[in-house]
Amino acid sequence: MAWWGGEDLAESKIVASFARPGGNITRVHMMLTTLDAKRLELLHGAVPQARKIAALIHDRELFVPQLLSLREVAQKAGIELLVVNTQENDRGYDGAFEAIDRAGAGALLVMGSPDFARDRKRIMELAARWRLPAIYGDGARDGGLMTYGATEEELDRQAARYVDKILKGANPGELPIEQPTRFRFVINLKTAKAIGLTMPRSLVLQADQVID
Repeated sequence: MAWWGGEDLAESKIVASFARPGGNITRVHMMLTTLDAKRLELLHGAVPQARKIAALIHDRELFVPQLLSLREVAQKAGIELLVVNTQENDRGYDGAFEAIDRAGAGALLVMGSPDFARDRKRIMELAARWRLPAIYGDGARDGGLMTYGATEEELDRQAARYVDKILKGANPGELPIEQPTRFRFVINLKTAKAIGLTMPRSLVLQADQVID
């Protein structure tokens, strides 16, 4: 059993189908492509004046499915998507934020990734320092401006159910791949105030939780 995020599992032949993955594998599909597209829409709603929005990645090949989807969203919204790869400079996150500033991007989408989840606090610190509106998968309570995604609690429960079934003798290849069904949109108004951003009231009303 494993997590999976961006690409279509059936089209890529990683599994036979979501209902019966086959082989000796099943997964909790984290829907990163869909979620990152939604995050870009929400971020644009928060900073509608931004004509260029940066997307933070750490591996161009890994993020291909997500970037294809994001470019479609950006084109429809009339904004330019600036892809910034932390591995393409020798200063890591510091270099990435410097590149974002030089390019004149008005907001930042932190793509769904275990690496970025691990380094979330560091990324948030830099976003605050550069006064850059940003959206993440989680972490609004830690100072992130906005977050949208499945809760870690739900993902943990889904994984625990799989582990329990497998330990009781179930064949992983016969367990259907689950996807999160509940998503939470959180806005941190304290962070918005700190970076000088007035959040549109229409967007605040969409939030499941507002931190103020």
